[in-house]
Amino acid sequence: MNLWPGQGHGATTELGGLSWPIPGQGPCTVGIRPSDVVLGEGPMEARIDLVEPLGDEAVVHLAVGTLMLVARSTQKRTFEAGSMMRFGWETVHRFDATSGKRLC
Repeated sequence: MNLWPGQGHGATTELGGLSWPIPGQGPCTVGIRPSDVVLGEGPMEARIDLVEPLGDEAVVHLAVGTLMLVARSTQKRTFEAGSMMRFGWETVHRFDATSGKRLC
């Protein structure tokens, strides 16, 4: 799972110096599973850093601000390192920054 420290500000959460459309309040840890990342559409943009083709799927490493995001894709498309791509997610997890308890 991709895990990053963040700070919730109501409708958005600051992660890696960028404002993400993830609601919450206060310090937290945000987690997104690689299989939950949706490539090619969504509210965020990232640079493709590395592509690992694995036959019927690819592991795509994305640079988002100061963060690295790993995505798993079964899309029948070519991903090129260095190109920009929009992305979103199906499910996001928020955890309390102190206790680690799942918030949502």
